[in-house]
Amino acid sequence: MNGFFLGKNKLYDFMKVLKWIIFSVFVIITILSFIIVFMMYYNLSFIDYPYLFSGLLFLFLSIMIFRSKKFN
Repeated sequence: MNGFFLGKNKLYDFMKVLKWIIFSVFVIITILSFIIVFMMYYNLSFIDYPYLFSGLLFLFLSIMIFRSKKFN
């Protein structure tokens, strides 16, 4: 039986899963931040800058995590 964590390098497999979990969480935070900015702008006609900055920050971090090299 060849399971996901039964390979030769268990740490590499764990880091790979952790990378995708962190990437997914950051993308979800980015989308939620931009949705809040969109709703505030179109309902109240102003941009809520903390949500805009956090959306841009998490977008940048998620791109950096996605483009990061292999652990091993």
